[in-house]
Amino acid sequence: MLQRLTIALCLVLAGVPAQSMDQTAMLRWGSAEKIHYHIVGDYQGKTSIAPGDGTAFADITDRVVLDFDWSLGEGALIGAVQIENSASQATNPRNAEPSCTPPVLKGHYEHFDLIAAKEGLGGTLEFDVATDYPVVEIAQFCTGARKTTNAKRITNVQELVVVSPMLLAMGMPASQDMVASSDGKSVIVKKQGWTWTYSFSIPGG
Repeated sequence: MLQRLTIALCLVLAGVPAQSMDQTAMLRWGSAEKIHYHIVGDYQGKTSIAPGDGTAFADITDRVVLDFDWSLGEGALIGAVQIENSASQATNPRNAEPSCTPPVLKGHYEHFDLIAAKEGLGGTLEFDVATDYPVVEIAQFCTGARKTTNAKRITNVQELVVVSPMLLAMGMPASQDMVASSDGKSVIVKKQGWTWTYSFSIPGG
């Protein structure tokens, strides 16, 4: 098992009584040649909409869906990752100071355009991500004449931990950042405005 996944499992095990573990489920997941992951990422948060400017914000929502097969024993990706991007939605544009004139978006803001995903280090997926900033008109000195920012596309590399379905079999304790879904079939991870819902299945099983 690769390092990051091993650490995550150890942290969960430290707070889980042995009698709460589902041995049958652990055997089922552990013996599978590959596990299919269906991951839905939902973003929601107050977000800067103009690079290099600390005053223009909006409430942003976004979604991305991933499907891929994974070898739990090898901690490795099997095949390619299928990606489904959704368009971001921006509402309530505003200045960091509520009394100031709000900014005006002159185009579409795209928060998270997932260009590509591949196997990363330590049981992760590595993402190539782009954020598209539109032209934005921002009031100078709170209520003064507006200045116009340039449209810009910024790319960066991000990582997502490939959470193991073994966590469900172990009877994982609830935490603020990682919980089991109400039906006990998915793991939900919250981080930096994102809610990642991991669902698992065994192809042909």
